[in-house]
Amino acid sequence: MEDTLQAIDEYIYYSSTTSDEGAIGIDRLADANKISEGLRDAYVEMKDEADASGMSLAGEVEISEMAVWEHTPNDSGYYGFCLEFRDWGLVDPTTGLDESGDSPPADRTQLAELQAEFDDGAPALQNLRFDAPENECKNL
Repeated sequence: MEDTLQAIDEYIYYSSTTSDEGAIGIDRLADANKISEGLRDAYVEMKDEADASGMSLAGEVEISEMAVWEHTPNDSGYYGFCLEFRDWGLVDPTTGLDESGDSPPADRTQLAELQAEFDDGAPALQNLRFDAPENECKNL
C-alpha cells in the first residue's frame, strides 16, 4: 500500500506544474505504469493548452490528509485525499495573473479521489475525481 500512496503523492506533485520537471515526472510515472494513459493524456492536454496560450501553473499544491477507503491487495483500491492549494492557478508567467486579470485564490482546499488497479502488486492510478469545492475536505 505504501507504493500506492507514494505514487499518488508523486502524481499530484508532478501534475500541479507545467514545468519540464512536471512533464518528465508524469512521463516517468506513465512509463512505469504507475498512472493510466488517461491521466497522462489529461496532463499532456492541459500542458499543451497552457503552453499554446503562454500560461503556466504557479503556486503550490500539497496533500494534507489521505484516507484509504478501500484496498484489496493485488486487485484494486480507492483513495481520498485533501489537496491544499496555495496561490495556485494557471497564470501569465510575466504578470502572475490569470486570463481574467486576477491573482489565483490565496488558499483553498479540495477533496480528490483516485482509484488504483494493481498489476503484479504495482499500482496503476486512474479515474481522478474532485469533490465540489464548497465541501472542502469534509468528506475525507
